[in-house]
Amino acid sequence: MAAKSRSRNRSSFTRNSRDSASKDRLIAELNNRIAVLENELNLKVRHPLSHGIADREMAEDALRESEERDLSLVEKTGDWVWETDAGFALTYNSPKMRDIMGYEPEEVLGRSPFEFMLEDELERMKSIAWPAIARHEPIQRVENRLIRKDGSVAFIETTGIPLFDDSGHYRGYRGVNRDITERKRAEAELLQKLTEIEAIFKALPDIYFRLSDEGVFLDYHAGSLSNLYVRPGQFLGKTIEDVLPPEIAAIFRQEIRNTMATGELRIVEYTMPMQQGFQDYEARLMPLTGDELIVVIRNITNKKESEKALREAKAQVELYLDLMGHDINNMHQIALGYLELARDMYPDADRNALLDKPIEVLQRSARLIKNVRKLQKLKDGVFQAQEVDVCKILRDLQREFGAVPHKAITLNINECEQCLVYANELLYDVFANLVSNAIKHTGDRAEVVISLEMVDEGSRYCRVTVEDNGPGIPDDFKGKIFDRMLKSTSKAKGMGLGLYLVKSLVESYDGRVWVEDRVPGDHTKGARFAVMLPMIE
Repeated sequence: MAAKSRSRNRSSFTRNSRDSASKDRLIAELNNRIAVLENELNLKVRHPLSHGIADREMAEDALRESEERDLSLVEKTGDWVWETDAGFALTYNSPKMRDIMGYEPEEVLGRSPFEFMLEDELERMKSIAWPAIARHEPIQRVENRLIRKDGSVAFIETTGIPLFDDSGHYRGYRGVNRDITERKRAEAELLQKLTEIEAIFKALPDIYFRLSDEGVFLDYHAGSLSNLYVRPGQFLGKTIEDVLPPEIAAIFRQEIRNTMATGELRIVEYTMPMQQGFQDYEARLMPLTGDELIVVIRNITNKKESEKALREAKAQVELYLDLMGHDINNMHQIALGYLELARDMYPDADRNALLDKPIEVLQRSARLIKNVRKLQKLKDGVFQAQEVDVCKILRDLQREFGAVPHKAITLNINECEQCLVYANELLYDVFANLVSNAIKHTGDRAEVVISLEMVDEGSRYCRVTVEDNGPGIPDDFKGKIFDRMLKSTSKAKGMGLGLYLVKSLVESYDGRVWVEDRVPGDHTKGARFAVMLPMIE
């Protein structure tokens, strides 16, 4: 049955393709061929009957070969080729219909192509395709949507021409349906992207100009016309020299050359006289095509003013730090000197107790000033990273603090000879602060243990812990003690800026620091501060 349908389908296509023009062309070719044969055989007389039969057979053979070639091309093309009768019912479908629509070519013979359309699409075709069909005119690249056999929608581009018989009577259409589903999907995605970009353009305060490589203004986008130097009619189609002040035009002329020559983003800052006074701008130039570029202009006047205010504030802070670091610190040292002299000149327990307190306060104030200066230098990049041996620093710490009365300082470096990290001279301050706090916050019979070990957590680390048997740190306070805004409480008393300095330094070495209970689960048994620093492999 399928073979008969295919034969009927094929014969419909071949039958419809026998138009008068092809016949005339074939008969002319046959007459020329016969004349050649006659000359070769030196035929003087031709029998009318035999001549007619030969002509007809040769013509039919040639026509059949031509039709088979045409049909072979049709069946191999990537488009769906179709034919209809005068009632616009399908009489032929090429095999490509199977790939585009999911139907077998013979499965839909006798049905109208309009039967596969969505309802709203059918209404649209009434005003686009039907008038041309009614007048028997060509259909030129009409886009439409058809429902596939599986229910999905295919976007189709249809082109068709009317067919007429030898007598000039209309007998149907022959056409091509091209699957443009992927193209329409890509167009939809591109439209979505363009819509998003346009929305971004409208939301941003920047000004956008499209220029030629000759510096001619081609297009623009501005949220408000008040942001423009001149009105659009005064710059569109003109060069930058025609519009901008000479010194600004010269800057842009050079940057346009650089942008088009390198094909890379260029950024330039400049100041323009505007109605509201001089304004600072940043321009970003980027090539679009071979002879065009886009320029994005942003007003950075507020940014420049903020930067200036920040520089002035920083200079003021540095002035205060200089005063605190030099003049006030010198006065502290003088006061400390007189107090210590008075304590030594008149040895008396009650009097010395009164003198020890201001001495301690002044010493803490001096340490605070020293830490502030170190933080400032750290932020300014004064201290350069270098190889530092943690084992050596810990041995130096033990010698410095080991002489404190009633404070046992134990160093356990696990036979470590050397542990190198990238740090600077302030690494000593990290561990000195931790040991000093441990000594300060423990009782008369304090035990401070400093330990070092090398651990592997995907990379090699030097892990140093400083633990004591003091009152410890409650859980709700552990995450706050490294905060520079920590207020003075009985729990934080004496910690000041020291632990903030510790955290800042450790993080500058790409390490981390934290505090935990010396005895897990019981903070009253003392605290353990841990520092992890990446080792040099």
